[in-house]
Parts: sequence; C-alpha cells; structure tokens
Amino acid sequence: MSQAASHRSTEDDDAPSAPAEPPSLAEPLAPEDLRLAAFEHEPSGAALLAGDALAVAVANAAFRDAMPRPDLDPVGRTLEEIWPSEVGLELRATVERVRSTRQPARFERFAQAGADGLTRRFTWHARRVTLRDAPAVVLSVWETTELEDALAHAERARERAELLASVANDLNAGVGLDAVLRTTLTRAVALLGAEDGSVWLVDGPGALRGVLELVPRGRVGQVQPLAQLPAAAAALRDRAARLVRAADAAPFEAEWMQRWGTVARLVVPILEEGRGAGVLYLNYESDRFLPQGGDVAFAEAIAGGCALALGRARAFEAERAARARAEAAEQEARRAERLQERLAAVVGHDLRTPLQAITLGVAVLERRAALPEADRKTLARIAASAVKMERIIGDLLDFARVRSGAGLPVEAGPVALDEVVRTAADELAAARGRPVALEVAGDASLRGDATRLAQLASNLLGFALRETPPEGAVRAAVHGEEHEVKLVVEALGLRLLPEDLPALFEPFQRAHGDSLHGSIGLGLFIVRAIAVAHGARVAVSPCGDRTAFTVAFPRPGSAR
Repeated sequence: MSQAASHRSTEDDDAPSAPAEPPSLAEPLAPEDLRLAAFEHEPSGAALLAGDALAVAVANAAFRDAMPRPDLDPVGRTLEEIWPSEVGLELRATVERVRSTRQPARFERFAQAGADGLTRRFTWHARRVTLRDAPAVVLSVWETTELEDALAHAERARERAELLASVANDLNAGVGLDAVLRTTLTRAVALLGAEDGSVWLVDGPGALRGVLELVPRGRVGQVQPLAQLPAAAAALRDRAARLVRAADAAPFEAEWMQRWGTVARLVVPILEEGRGAGVLYLNYESDRFLPQGGDVAFAEAIAGGCALALGRARAFEAERAARARAEAAEQEARRAERLQERLAAVVGHDLRTPLQAITLGVAVLERRAALPEADRKTLARIAASAVKMERIIGDLLDFARVRSGAGLPVEAGPVALDEVVRTAADELAAARGRPVALEVAGDASLRGDATRLAQLASNLLGFALRETPPEGAVRAAVHGEEHEVKLVVEALGLRLLPEDLPALFEPFQRAHGDSLHGSIGLGLFIVRAIAVAHGARVAVSPCGDRTAFTVAFPRPGSAR
C-alpha cells in the first residue's frame, strides 16, 4: 500500500478504502488494485460518485445491470444522465444531502420500467467517504423485484386465507339455502372485482336453473340446457373454473354477453361431494382487471365453501320440513282425537238415549187401536225422523272410526250392485219426489258388504239430488266390465268449480241444515271411506253444468 494511502482520513470507520491516487473522470482506478477487484465482484450494484458534479468514477457490473440502459457506460456521467427521469433527480438530491450532511441514506427505493416493459424495483444506500481529502459518495443498489413480489404474493395469500375464513364464517351463519347462495355470490363478486354475477343450480339431467342474480336481468327461474352453455358444461365436467371471453363464447352466451356489455365471464363449478351441483358466473365489463391464476383458484375455493354450505343448508331445510310435517301430523292427530271424543259423547249419550225413548214411545202409541188417523200420520212422521236420526248417528260413528284410523268394517258377500242402487234410487225418489233414471249394462255382481254399498249409493245419489237444481236431473248407471263394476252418477245442472274439488270429500263440507232432507256434510266422506274399504276408487269429472261421480269396484282377482 502506498504512503499516500496510509495517510487517508475517513469519516466512517466502515467506509471502503479509496484508490491510492485521486480518481480522475478520464482515468478510472487502476485494475491491478485488489480493492477494485473486490468492488467489481460485489453482488450488489456499487458506484463511487466523486467530484463537484458527483459523477460516476467507477461502477461494477451489477450497478450497470440496474441502469435503464445497461449498454451505457456510466463512468463520467451524473445520476441524472444515467436515469433521465424523476428517479435520477431524486437520487441526485439524496446523494447531495448525504455528501453535505455526512448522514447516510439507507433503504431508499425507486422503480423503473425494464426493457420488457415490466416494472423493476430497487433499494439503495448512499454513504459519504473521503477520497484524497475530497468528499465522495458510495452508492449501493440492488434489485428487490423478486423479493417484493414474493412478499406481496405471501401477503396476498394471507389476505385471501383471511377472506376465505370470513366467507366460511358467513356461510356457516346462513343455514338457509337462499342465504348461502346470496352470501357466496355477493362476496365472490366483491372479492374478485366482477361487476355482476349469478348462481345456477343443476335442474335435472343436462340443464341449469337460475336461482340468484346480483343485477336483475331476468335470470332467476330460467332453465337453460347445458347444450347451450358449453363453458358451464366443460367447467362441471372438468371440475375446474374457466375464463370465457365474449369473442370466444358459444353463440347463445356470446349474444347474452354482447347484450349486457360483458367482455368476459369466469365460470366456476359448484361441486357438492364430487358431483356438479351448479355454476357460479362472475361477469366482467372491462378486460383491465380480469382474474388471473390466483384469482381463479380463489374463486374455486369460494365455490367449494359454498358447496359445503349447500349440503348443510339442504340438510337443515329437509330437517325443518320433516319437523314441520311431524308437528302438523301431531296436531292433526290431537285434533282428531279431541273431535272423536266429542263425537262419541254426542252420539253415545246426547243423541242415542233420547232417540231410543222416541222410538219406544212411537211403538207404544202405534199399538193403540182407537188412535185417530191424524195421530197415526203424526207417528209415521216421527218414526221416519227417527230413522233419519239413526242414519245420522251411524254417519257420525263411521266418521269417528275413519278418523281414528280403524277404517270401516265390512262383511263381504255376493252383491248385485244394480239391485242395491235401484233400491236406493227408488227410496230417494219417493222421499224427495224426484225420479232417478237407472241404466244397467253387463254383469253387475261383485263381492262386498250389501249394507255398506247401499249406504254408499244412498249418500251419493242423495248428494246429487240435493245439490242439483230443480230444473236439473239425476241419473245413475251400473256397468259390469271384465275387471270391474262401475257405478256412475250424473248430476245434470250441478256446476262444480276446480277449487271445489279438493275439499269435496272432506267432512262437514257443503252441509245443509234442512231437518227433513238435511245433511251434516258427511255423505261424500262416507262414500269415499266405503269405497276404500272395498278397494274401489272414486273420481269426479266436472264439465260445465254437468258433474259425474264414478266409483269403480274391482272384481276379485283382477289386476288394478
């Protein structure tokens, strides 16, 4: 080391030794100097700035790589010449401050566009040194682009993990299906920078049904075949999201995207236990912020959380529906039980006991020989009313049996249905003064309970006669066919509306309080119960001012 070098003074203990001779802008440091060799191989960019202009006296290869133009020789140039932009001005101002104040600058940053157009980011230090009793500045620069990108990626991953946890919490809070889907759609649109979105669920084989949309565009309730939605079909098939641009979309989707100004859409499959449950659409109106690889994975993660919540929501709704059905059934059972108890009390005590007294009194009076004719007619009317009351009591008892689940007891035997119907028609025609035409065709014999079948025919014909206006007519037909025997009662003039049919055979419907020909509204209820006890089916066919009732009794051994 030369004597001149041994007498150099330094401002900082850790400052690098200066060259043996004062630097010249025209003559760089001697390459034989070992310190210059170490300077050249420093992995970070380094340059020595000297002279009043603070021009570069020497720079290593790493410093040249950090320059906007690596082919430019920096020696003899100022920082503004090397970086002809705001970066150069900021560097110059900071380096002058370091030289004048002797305070180093650490961890300063600047960014510049690289030759490929991508932004490069740098961190730099500046430190004052004394060279031949003249102040100089050592400038160290190193590129931090990859490091900052890695840190940004890690931070982005952390943020997305927190967002996914937040979405999961929101989805867990929404137990209803609609709440789960709405949370998924709104959070996905917001977090992935979309302007619009919709949710479609699988609706049978090969179709999707719109169930939710962010911007109202008529998608809810639509059912679209997957054949028209190849992007959705591919996403469900491959179990992977895909970005579709309007220019590359299928005709049906391209037309929709053009109509609403959508340049691209991210199609994300919703997979429930490995099966395609639906599709999440995220629509973009600009190509400036389209989702990239990490965004697509993030969207798939949101859809995965949605799928888990969907299964939970469906299970909850099924459980709620089952619980509601069970509660309704329990309430109905309690109501039927209370009704049965009331009916039993009315029938067993309040009606039967006085009716027996009336019947016995009529029988005693009828045995008197000197009874005037007027009194005999009165007793006949009393006896007829007693019979009617007995029939009403029988209906109430039958109703209680059916409601309790026991069903109506029947004693099967050979029955000629045409004779049963004819007898009931004649009795009703005589009682009401209105004829009932009867048509018989084929073999009308079957096995059944003659008493119950007579009750069925009487109730059905009685209902038709009571509900048909006086200018109308009632006719009956018994048709014996190969596998069944049909009883058809037509009421010409009886108009039934569609809303009347569901409650037609329910108890206490269309009840009338006429004491002579009245009904408590159990007639058709008993008709259906007797038909069920015989394995028959009952149908009603309203057609304008004509209504037909059909009871089809199966023959023994016939296939139903």
